[in-house]
Amino acid sequence: MKLKLFFPKWHFPNNIGDSVNATFIPKVLKKVYPNSEIEVITFGFLLDVFKNDPNVKLVRLPSSGELYIDFKSYAFSDVQSPEIKIVYPEWHPKVFEFWGKNHDFLVNHKTANLITVNFLLQLKLEHLLFDEKYDFREDFYYENKYEKNSDIINVGIVPSTKLAGRPIPHPGCDGIGLRFNGPKGIESWKEFVKELKNLNSNILIHEFSFENFGIGDIHYPHTENIFELVEQVDKMDIGVMSDGGLHHVFNARNKPVVLFQATKVNKCEFFMLENTYFPEHLHLNCRKSCRSYFSEALQTKDSSLTCNLECENLNPILLSDYTNKIIETNIK
Repeated sequence: MKLKLFFPKWHFPNNIGDSVNATFIPKVLKKVYPNSEIEVITFGFLLDVFKNDPNVKLVRLPSSGELYIDFKSYAFSDVQSPEIKIVYPEWHPKVFEFWGKNHDFLVNHKTANLITVNFLLQLKLEHLLFDEKYDFREDFYYENKYEKNSDIINVGIVPSTKLAGRPIPHPGCDGIGLRFNGPKGIESWKEFVKELKNLNSNILIHEFSFENFGIGDIHYPHTENIFELVEQVDKMDIGVMSDGGLHHVFNARNKPVVLFQATKVNKCEFFMLENTYFPEHLHLNCRKSCRSYFSEALQTKDSSLTCNLECENLNPILLSDYTNKIIETNIK
């Protein structure tokens, strides 16, 4: 059986998070259809990633005729060809309903997040989430070349803007400042780093950011080479960040991540995996009654319509204390 998997990244070339998450799909398809030959049609860095994937027979760019397929309608349709699999990075109409019905289970799922659930719904394979033999973690099939040979603790931080390369903010986001205390973001990150280094003199800060804010000891600018980025992440002992593209790369390399909510539109419960440490006690409970994604999934009142964004304020000193405790307990 020959399977064609379309992931139309040419429609969203700057998307990192959904693209990285999509790397789990061939290994799951191969397990469901063990005798299949999988052909992947995509764009950008995923061409290089899927060429490494032992589950993939062929990787290529779309033909001229394939460029204009109505991928979204097909991905969301109940009627599909068994030989063609299309995954589209927008929310399936049933994704929040499905998550809501299985919230407690999915919040604690070791290898699946909301994006995973979304893609599995499109593939009509959401039932696999309840089968422990399936691992949905992203994978680059790329050898870790880094060997740790010192007592230095390498901490990766991601001082990303709220826009993070988007021309306009996410719906419901004001787009102002960083994904950590908004307009006070740079100061908050600097305060976090200063306190963390006071607590542990062996810490070296690696700043992943488009613009060098001068927060870290080492700066990694944006790179178009996905494997260069993977090698940078491989050097890290732990990452501290809000949800975003880099977060999913850390997940793919199974790196410990302190994940925090930085804007009202990103909720950690929907993006945690087993490598995640979430300081829930530092966040306000009111965030569980607003979008996104609590009000959509759990059908609660959207209190964000009248809030003052107090949920976006996170104490950098308390975050550094929490991070240091994770390092002392879990990082060798």
